[in-house]
Amino acid sequence: LKIGLARFVEPALQNQMTRLSGQLDQEIQKRLNLREYIQQAWLKLQQPVQIDKTYNAWLTVIPHDIRISPLQAANGQLNLRIGFNSFIQTVTNGKPTVKINPTLPKLITDKRLTDNVQIGLVGEVPFTHATQLLKEQVTGKTYHAEGGKQQITVNDVAISSSGDKLVVMLDINGKVKTGLFTKKIIGKVFLKAIPYYDAATTSIRIRNLDYDLQTKDQLLRTASWLVKGKFIQNLEQQVNFPVKAQLDQARTLLQKSLDQATFADQSILLKGNIRSFTPDNIYLTPTSIITMLNAQGNLSVQILKL
Repeated sequence: LKIGLARFVEPALQNQMTRLSGQLDQEIQKRLNLREYIQQAWLKLQQPVQIDKTYNAWLTVIPHDIRISPLQAANGQLNLRIGFNSFIQTVTNGKPTVKINPTLPKLITDKRLTDNVQIGLVGEVPFTHATQLLKEQVTGKTYHAEGGKQQITVNDVAISSSGDKLVVMLDINGKVKTGLFTKKIIGKVFLKAIPYYDAATTSIRIRNLDYDLQTKDQLLRTASWLVKGKFIQNLEQQVNFPVKAQLDQARTLLQKSLDQATFADQSILLKGNIRSFTPDNIYLTPTSIITMLNAQGNLSVQILKL
């Protein structure tokens, strides 16, 4: 007489193994001070890593939270995967200054850790450079409207930011003719616009140009005329800050560094590959325009020495 007990016994054994595995995992974590080791990894990960010396390119990681896999035993060793939800970016203008966050967040157990990654490639246009490019386009030029009744000459320009808007200052002089009277105008007109990344030209451009409240009352009429006239259309077309060279350089360096295992320093090993690149967003700082490009792929970071 043969009685198949496997289908009755196996579920019970499986439940027992799951329960014992969970208890063992908890007990090991109590006895091993995992937070001490993860704290060291947390701090080391935030240090900028040079990925290319020729172009002085650096990769920075800003971790936000930590996910850990359950402990696994194999060949007499305990294995633990640690995942950091992070903001990652590359820059090619020297070692960036970072503010280290020493506070280790709560550890979250996650059985579905992956090595998928999005890395932000940065293209930066300092306002000083943007101003110089625009000066070459408009400084010294005279613009007319209404058959010559309105006339202004641009003496100087300057680009800055206000919140999420780009501010274009025009130092102008000119004249406005009304009837028999001609009024001279002189002063500064402030225009604001929304910057955006133009994928077709790989450059930063502007749209929705309008006058800003900083413009003095006596110049508002002129500012309104500028906004409504062809001058604004021409200005929007002329504001074109190329970032193709920076982004191509960052993309090439990143691809080269991660397609093969790369030792970032004596204790950090980067391994990965990049599958695609997509435009992300434009950010304004007090000193520059930043464009971000997202690189999607896989990345693992092995910290060999703690």
